[in-house]
This record gives sequence, C-alpha cells and structure tokens, in this order.
Amino acid sequence: NEGIVTALRHHHEWWNGQGYPDGLQGEEIPITAAILAVANAYDVMIRPGPHGRARTPGEAVQEILRLSGQRFNPYVAAKLPKVLELAS
Repeated sequence: NEGIVTALRHHHEWWNGQGYPDGLQGEEIPITAAILAVANAYDVMIRPGPHGRARTPGEAVQEILRLSGQRFNPYVAAKLPKVLELAS
C-alpha cells in the first residue's frame, strides 16, 4: 500500500526540517509518518537497548512532549498521553 510506504519512508523526518531522508518539515510530513514517528520513539524509549536505559512510560511521554514542535508534530505529540490512557 502506498500510504504505508510513505509513512515508513518519512517517519524520520523532523517537524523542524532536520530529519531525513528528504528534509521535509511541518505540514509537508504526512500525518501517517508523524504518527509513526511518535509511536516509534515512544517504543524505543521504553525498552533498554543501544540508546541507554529504558525510560518509564511517563518519562518517554515527557521527552516526546519536550521535543514537540522540534522533532515531532505538535498535534500528534499532544495526543500521545490520551492514546496511552485509552490503551491501558
């Protein structure tokens, strides 16, 4: 599906334009990629691995909110706490 390919291709784009592969910024980043970026970052943060210790879910949410408007779509980042509340 083209939508899935687009989301996967662009989920490392940053809201401020400093991501990759195409240097998209802001609203140029497909919403599906923005959602995937937040979900992926959260998942990486709560698991131990090469990025260091696992963060608590609350710490991960706070980090994503801190990077909102820089790395992450502010609208999508703001929805993360509610989505996690619904999932629990």
